Amino acid sequence: RRGANDCMPAEAGGEEFWAHLTTARRIASLSAALQLAMTDNRILSTVDELTRCGSRRFFEHEFPREVERAVRLHRSLSILMCDIDHFKAVNDSHGHEIGDQVLREFAARLTHGLRLGEDWVARVGGEEFAVVLPEVAIPKALLVARRLCERIGLTPCPTSAGPLRVTGSFGISGFSPYRGDKDVSPRSLVRAADIALYESKRSGRNRVTVA
Repeated sequence: RRGANDCMPAEAGGEEFWAHLTTARRIASLSAALQLAMTDNRILSTVDELTRCGSRRFFEHEFPREVERAVRLHRSLSILMCDIDHFKAVNDSHGHEIGDQVLREFAARLTHGLRLGEDWVARVGGEEFAVVLPEVAIPKALLVARRLCERIGLTPCPTSAGPLRVTGSFGISGFSPYRGDKDVSPRSLVRAADIALYESKRSGRNRVTVA
């Protein structure tokens, strides 16, 4: 009467009772296993396995929420787009295993020193990363980007093929209600930061450009 898909016999005993009970336990166990697997898959889909940063999927889900929150609360927001200079040459000269080691070290240097629980990094392409800085206006984001750029190029990356000098290029865009920004979208912010990143590349790499 209450919508059960199956029911136990009225008398608690006998082979039929135990058959029903065993089936119910199997269903409950399978349901729990499926729920755990779904949770694990959701976690895995949000984390880039190689670098342990956020994945592209995570970025595409979370960044629009950050933009919406900034607009709604009238708070600043900045995004840094960055990638590894001449990364193809690293793969071509040393192989993809060394390239993966460089990617992991690059990601570690990006995340080190950011505000825990507030700023976050996602790998959005092969060697391209996004650094999201909530409640940070562009002048401060510029200081952060310059610090990251300096840290990446300061010391060579340790790899199993020996230390490799790696540099990064950065592009910055942002939203700030204090300067009158109103019409803003996640896509426009990413595009502006990407254009600034390409300008850094054209200007010689290992530098920061503001959109």
